[in-house]
Amino acid sequence: MQQQKSEVTIDDEGQQIEMALGRSLGVPIKTFLGLAPQAKLDPKTLKIDKNTMRGSFGGFLGTIGSIYTILSSFDVSTPAKETSAIAWLNYGNQLWRLHRHKEAIAAFEKAIQLKPDFDRAYHAKGLALSTQYNWQQALAAFERVTQINPTSAEGWRMQAESLYVMQKYPEALAASERAIQLNPTDSLVLMQRGFVLMSLQRIPEAVEALTQSIELQPNPWSYTMRGTLRIALGDRQGSVTDLKRALELDPNFLLAYMSLGGVYSTIGDHKAAIATFDKAVELTSQLSAGPMVEGSMLSLRGTFSR
Repeated sequence: MQQQKSEVTIDDEGQQIEMALGRSLGVPIKTFLGLAPQAKLDPKTLKIDKNTMRGSFGGFLGTIGSIYTILSSFDVSTPAKETSAIAWLNYGNQLWRLHRHKEAIAAFEKAIQLKPDFDRAYHAKGLALSTQYNWQQALAAFERVTQINPTSAEGWRMQAESLYVMQKYPEALAASERAIQLNPTDSLVLMQRGFVLMSLQRIPEAVEALTQSIELQPNPWSYTMRGTLRIALGDRQGSVTDLKRALELDPNFLLAYMSLGGVYSTIGDHKAAIATFDKAVELTSQLSAGPMVEGSMLSLRGTFSR
Protein backbone atom coordinates (compact mmCIF):
# COMPACT_ATOMS: atom_id res chain seq x y z
CA MET A 1 0.00 0.00 0.00
CA GLN A 2 1.40 3.36 -0.94
CA GLN A 3 1.74 6.19 1.50
CA GLN A 4 0.90 9.76 0.69
CA LYS A 5 3.63 11.60 -1.20
CA SER A 6 3.99 15.31 -1.63
CA GLU A 7 6.20 17.72 -3.49
CA VAL A 8 6.96 21.38 -2.92
CA THR A 9 6.82 23.43 -6.11
CA ILE A 10 6.57 27.05 -7.21
CA ASP A 11 3.31 28.35 -8.64
CA ASP A 12 2.90 30.84 -11.47
CA GLU A 13 3.25 33.77 -9.05
CA GLY A 14 6.45 32.48 -7.47
CA GLN A 15 4.77 31.10 -4.34
CA GLN A 16 5.82 27.85 -2.72
CA ILE A 17 2.98 25.33 -2.56
CA GLU A 18 3.03 21.75 -1.33
CA MET A 19 1.24 19.38 -3.68
CA ALA A 20 0.00 15.96 -2.60
CA LEU A 21 0.86 13.50 -5.37
CA GLY A 22 0.71 9.96 -4.03
CA ARG A 23 -1.86 7.36 -3.11
CA SER A 24 -2.80 6.40 0.44
CA LEU A 25 -5.58 4.54 2.23
CA GLY A 26 -7.54 7.64 3.12
CA VAL A 27 -7.34 11.19 4.35
CA PRO A 28 -4.11 12.39 6.01
CA ILE A 29 -4.73 12.74 9.76
CA LYS A 30 -3.84 16.46 9.76
CA THR A 31 -6.47 17.03 7.04
CA PHE A 32 -9.06 15.01 8.96
CA LEU A 33 -8.45 16.94 12.19
CA GLY A 34 -8.52 20.24 10.34
CA LEU A 35 -11.92 19.47 8.82
CA ALA A 36 -13.41 17.81 11.90
CA PRO A 37 -15.14 20.97 13.23
CA GLN A 38 -17.24 21.10 10.03
CA ALA A 39 -18.78 17.79 11.10
CA LYS A 40 -19.32 19.16 14.63
CA LEU A 41 -16.48 17.03 16.00
CA ASP A 42 -14.03 18.23 18.64
CA PRO A 43 -10.53 17.16 17.49
CA LYS A 44 -9.43 16.99 21.14
CA THR A 45 -11.91 14.20 21.80
CA LEU A 46 -10.78 12.06 18.86
CA LYS A 47 -8.47 9.15 19.60
CA ILE A 48 -7.13 6.11 17.76
CA ASP A 49 -8.49 2.79 18.97
CA LYS A 50 -5.44 0.58 18.46
CA ASN A 51 -7.33 -2.54 19.47
CA THR A 52 -9.85 -2.05 16.66
CA MET A 53 -7.13 -1.47 14.08
CA ARG A 54 -5.16 -4.46 15.33
CA GLY A 55 -8.15 -6.74 15.60
CA SER A 56 -10.76 -8.01 13.16
CA PHE A 57 -10.69 -6.91 9.56
CA GLY A 58 -14.46 -6.55 9.68
CA GLY A 59 -14.10 -3.99 12.46
CA PHE A 60 -11.46 -2.20 10.43
CA LEU A 61 -13.77 -2.01 7.41
CA GLY A 62 -16.51 -0.63 9.64
CA THR A 63 -14.13 2.04 10.91
CA ILE A 64 -13.20 3.06 7.36
CA GLY A 65 -16.87 3.13 6.35
CA SER A 66 -17.69 5.40 9.29
CA ILE A 67 -14.85 7.74 8.38
CA TYR A 68 -16.10 8.09 4.80
CA THR A 69 -19.62 8.75 6.06
CA ILE A 70 -18.26 11.61 8.17
CA LEU A 71 -16.08 12.90 5.35
CA SER A 72 -19.05 13.17 3.00
CA SER A 73 -20.29 16.07 5.14
CA PHE A 74 -17.07 18.08 4.80
CA ASP A 75 -16.96 21.16 2.61
CA VAL A 76 -13.94 22.15 0.53
CA SER A 77 -13.54 25.66 -0.85
CA THR A 78 -13.67 25.75 -4.65
CA PRO A 79 -10.88 27.84 -6.22
CA ALA A 80 -11.76 30.78 -8.44
CA LYS A 81 -12.09 29.70 -12.08
CA GLU A 82 -8.85 31.32 -13.22
CA THR A 83 -6.82 30.42 -10.14
CA SER A 84 -3.45 28.74 -10.79
CA ALA A 85 -3.29 25.15 -12.01
CA ILE A 86 -1.57 24.18 -8.76
CA ALA A 87 -4.55 25.43 -6.74
CA TRP A 88 -6.87 23.24 -8.81
CA LEU A 89 -4.51 20.29 -8.38
CA ASN A 90 -4.51 20.73 -4.60
CA TYR A 91 -8.29 21.13 -4.62
CA GLY A 92 -8.64 17.92 -6.63
CA ASN A 93 -6.40 16.08 -4.19
CA GLN A 94 -8.58 17.23 -1.29
CA LEU A 95 -11.71 16.02 -3.08
CA TRP A 96 -10.09 12.71 -3.96
CA ARG A 97 -9.09 12.06 -0.36
CA LEU A 98 -12.66 12.84 0.66
CA HIS A 99 -13.75 10.06 -1.70
CA ARG A 100 -15.38 12.51 -4.13
CA HIS A 101 -13.72 11.04 -7.20
CA LYS A 102 -15.77 12.56 -10.03
CA GLU A 103 -15.36 16.06 -8.65
CA ALA A 104 -11.65 15.40 -8.15
CA ILE A 105 -11.21 14.33 -11.78
CA ALA A 106 -13.03 17.48 -12.93
CA ALA A 107 -10.64 19.58 -10.80
CA PHE A 108 -7.60 17.84 -12.29
CA GLU A 109 -8.98 18.46 -15.78
CA LYS A 110 -9.37 22.14 -14.91
CA ALA A 111 -5.72 22.21 -13.83
CA ILE A 112 -4.75 20.62 -17.15
CA GLN A 113 -6.88 23.15 -19.05
CA LEU A 114 -4.94 25.97 -17.36
CA LYS A 115 -1.58 24.25 -17.86
CA PRO A 116 -1.73 21.65 -20.68
CA ASP A 117 1.75 20.25 -19.97
CA PHE A 118 1.10 19.78 -16.23
CA ASP A 119 2.37 16.23 -15.76
CA ARG A 120 1.49 16.20 -12.04
CA ALA A 121 -2.16 16.90 -12.82
CA TYR A 122 -2.24 14.04 -15.34
CA HIS A 123 -0.66 11.78 -12.71
CA ALA A 124 -3.28 12.75 -10.12
CA LYS A 125 -6.06 12.25 -12.67
CA GLY A 126 -4.71 8.78 -13.45
CA LEU A 127 -4.68 7.86 -9.77
CA ALA A 128 -8.27 9.03 -9.33
CA LEU A 129 -9.39 7.08 -12.40
CA SER A 130 -7.61 3.94 -11.19
CA THR A 131 -9.41 4.28 -7.85
CA GLN A 132 -12.63 3.95 -9.86
CA TYR A 133 -11.15 0.97 -11.77
CA ASN A 134 -11.26 2.96 -15.00
CA TRP A 135 -7.95 1.50 -16.09
CA GLN A 136 -8.09 2.38 -19.79
CA GLN A 137 -8.47 6.10 -19.12
CA ALA A 138 -6.02 5.88 -16.21
CA LEU A 139 -3.45 4.37 -18.56
CA ALA A 140 -3.98 7.22 -21.03
CA ALA A 141 -3.34 9.73 -18.23
CA PHE A 142 -0.15 7.98 -17.10
CA GLU A 143 1.06 7.75 -20.70
CA ARG A 144 0.59 11.49 -20.96
CA VAL A 145 2.73 11.89 -17.81
CA THR A 146 5.69 10.12 -19.41
CA GLN A 147 5.21 11.92 -22.71
CA ILE A 148 5.61 15.23 -20.86
CA ASN A 149 8.24 13.94 -18.44
CA PRO A 150 9.99 10.77 -19.70
CA THR A 151 12.00 10.52 -16.46
CA SER A 152 8.94 10.16 -14.22
CA ALA A 153 9.54 6.81 -12.50
CA GLU A 154 6.10 7.00 -10.86
CA GLY A 155 4.47 7.61 -14.22
CA TRP A 156 6.08 4.48 -15.66
CA ARG A 157 5.26 2.44 -12.56
CA MET A 158 1.59 3.41 -12.71
CA GLN A 159 1.54 2.60 -16.43
CA ALA A 160 2.85 -0.85 -15.52
CA GLU A 161 0.16 -1.26 -12.85
CA SER A 162 -2.61 -0.27 -15.28
CA LEU A 163 -1.30 -2.60 -17.99
CA TYR A 164 -0.95 -5.45 -15.50
CA VAL A 165 -4.57 -5.12 -14.38
CA MET A 166 -5.60 -5.02 -18.05
CA GLN A 167 -3.62 -8.28 -18.54
CA LYS A 168 -1.26 -6.70 -21.05
CA TYR A 169 1.72 -8.39 -19.48
CA PRO A 170 4.52 -7.80 -22.03
CA GLU A 171 3.70 -4.07 -22.10
CA ALA A 172 3.46 -4.02 -18.29
CA LEU A 173 6.89 -5.62 -18.04
CA ALA A 174 8.42 -3.05 -20.37
CA ALA A 175 6.92 -0.18 -18.35
CA SER A 176 8.07 -1.64 -15.03
CA GLU A 177 11.59 -2.11 -16.35
CA ARG A 178 11.67 1.52 -17.43
CA ALA A 179 10.55 2.54 -13.93
CA ILE A 180 13.31 0.40 -12.40
CA GLN A 181 15.92 2.03 -14.64
CA LEU A 182 14.83 5.42 -13.32
CA ASN A 183 14.49 4.33 -9.68
CA PRO A 184 16.28 1.02 -8.98
CA THR A 185 15.62 1.20 -5.22
CA ASP A 186 11.81 1.26 -5.49
CA SER A 187 10.77 -1.97 -3.76
CA LEU A 188 7.19 -1.56 -4.95
CA VAL A 189 8.03 -1.58 -8.66
CA LEU A 190 10.33 -4.58 -8.15
CA MET A 191 7.46 -6.44 -6.50
CA GLN A 192 5.23 -5.35 -9.37
CA ARG A 193 7.78 -6.72 -11.85
CA GLY A 194 7.70 -10.04 -9.98
CA PHE A 195 3.92 -10.22 -10.36
CA VAL A 196 4.15 -9.50 -14.09
CA LEU A 197 6.87 -12.12 -14.62
CA MET A 198 4.75 -14.64 -12.70
CA SER A 199 1.84 -13.95 -15.06
CA LEU A 200 4.22 -14.52 -17.98
CA GLN A 201 5.20 -17.89 -16.44
CA ARG A 202 8.80 -16.73 -16.02
CA ILE A 203 8.96 -18.13 -12.51
CA PRO A 204 12.71 -18.02 -11.70
CA GLU A 205 12.89 -14.38 -12.82
CA ALA A 206 9.78 -13.58 -10.80
CA VAL A 207 11.38 -15.08 -7.67
CA GLU A 208 14.51 -13.01 -8.30
CA ALA A 209 12.51 -9.78 -8.64
CA LEU A 210 10.56 -10.51 -5.44
CA THR A 211 13.83 -11.26 -3.63
CA GLN A 212 15.19 -7.88 -4.70
CA SER A 213 12.00 -6.22 -3.44
CA ILE A 214 12.27 -8.00 -0.08
CA GLU A 215 15.91 -7.00 0.32
CA LEU A 216 14.91 -3.35 -0.07
CA GLN A 217 11.74 -3.49 2.03
CA PRO A 218 10.28 -6.72 3.46
CA ASN A 219 6.50 -6.94 3.14
CA PRO A 220 3.92 -9.74 3.41
CA TRP A 221 2.88 -9.52 -0.25
CA SER A 222 6.37 -10.19 -1.61
CA TYR A 223 6.98 -13.02 0.85
CA THR A 224 3.61 -14.61 0.07
CA MET A 225 4.08 -14.50 -3.68
CA ARG A 226 7.68 -15.71 -3.49
CA GLY A 227 6.64 -18.53 -1.17
CA THR A 228 3.85 -19.56 -3.54
CA LEU A 229 6.27 -19.58 -6.48
CA ARG A 230 8.97 -21.52 -4.64
CA ILE A 231 6.74 -24.57 -4.32
CA ALA A 232 6.50 -24.60 -8.12
CA LEU A 233 10.32 -24.71 -8.23
CA GLY A 234 10.42 -27.64 -5.81
CA ASP A 235 11.72 -25.56 -2.89
CA ARG A 236 9.29 -26.80 -0.24
CA GLN A 237 11.15 -25.57 2.81
CA GLY A 238 11.79 -22.18 1.23
CA SER A 239 8.09 -21.90 0.43
CA VAL A 240 6.99 -22.64 4.00
CA THR A 241 9.64 -20.29 5.42
CA ASP A 242 8.51 -17.41 3.19
CA LEU A 243 4.83 -17.85 4.01
CA LYS A 244 5.52 -18.03 7.74
CA ARG A 245 7.60 -14.87 7.43
CA ALA A 246 4.66 -13.15 5.69
CA LEU A 247 2.47 -14.05 8.67
CA GLU A 248 5.08 -12.75 11.11
CA LEU A 249 4.85 -9.41 9.32
CA ASP A 250 1.03 -9.52 9.21
CA PRO A 251 -0.63 -12.18 11.40
CA ASN A 252 -4.01 -11.45 9.75
CA PHE A 253 -2.88 -11.76 6.13
CA LEU A 254 -5.51 -14.12 4.73
CA LEU A 255 -3.76 -14.81 1.41
CA ALA A 256 -0.68 -16.09 3.24
CA TYR A 257 -2.80 -18.53 5.26
CA MET A 258 -4.54 -19.77 2.12
CA SER A 259 -1.21 -20.24 0.32
CA LEU A 260 0.44 -21.90 3.32
CA GLY A 261 -2.46 -24.32 3.68
CA GLY A 262 -2.11 -25.20 0.02
CA VAL A 263 1.64 -25.76 0.39
CA TYR A 264 1.16 -28.01 3.42
CA SER A 265 -1.39 -30.06 1.48
CA THR A 266 0.98 -30.32 -1.49
CA ILE A 267 3.80 -31.70 0.66
CA GLY A 268 1.45 -34.11 2.44
CA ASP A 269 1.34 -32.45 5.88
CA HIS A 270 -2.43 -32.69 6.23
CA LYS A 271 -2.47 -31.90 9.95
CA ALA A 272 -0.69 -28.59 9.37
CA ALA A 273 -2.94 -27.91 6.37
CA ILE A 274 -6.07 -28.36 8.49
CA ALA A 275 -4.75 -26.08 11.24
CA THR A 276 -3.85 -23.42 8.68
CA PHE A 277 -7.21 -23.59 6.91
CA ASP A 278 -8.92 -23.39 10.32
CA LYS A 279 -7.15 -20.08 10.88
CA ALA A 280 -8.19 -18.92 7.40
CA VAL A 281 -11.82 -19.81 8.18
CA GLU A 282 -11.57 -17.84 11.42
CA LEU A 283 -10.33 -14.79 9.52
CA THR A 284 -12.84 -15.05 6.66
CA SER A 285 -15.72 -15.11 9.13
CA GLN A 286 -14.78 -11.50 9.91
CA LEU A 287 -14.80 -10.36 6.27
CA SER A 288 -17.78 -8.87 4.44
CA ALA A 289 -17.14 -11.43 1.67
CA GLY A 290 -16.61 -14.10 4.28
CA PRO A 291 -19.35 -16.64 3.41
CA MET A 292 -18.03 -17.30 -0.10
CA VAL A 293 -14.37 -17.54 0.92
CA GLU A 294 -15.20 -19.34 4.15
CA GLY A 295 -17.10 -21.97 2.19
CA SER A 296 -14.06 -22.59 0.02
CA MET A 297 -11.80 -22.87 3.07
CA LEU A 298 -14.18 -25.29 4.80
CA SER A 299 -14.33 -27.38 1.64
CA LEU A 300 -10.54 -27.55 1.48
CA ARG A 301 -10.32 -28.33 5.18
CA GLY A 302 -12.83 -31.14 4.75
CA THR A 303 -10.73 -32.67 1.98
CA PHE A 304 -7.82 -33.19 4.38
CA SER A 305 -9.98 -34.26 7.33
CA ARG A 306 -11.27 -37.39 5.59
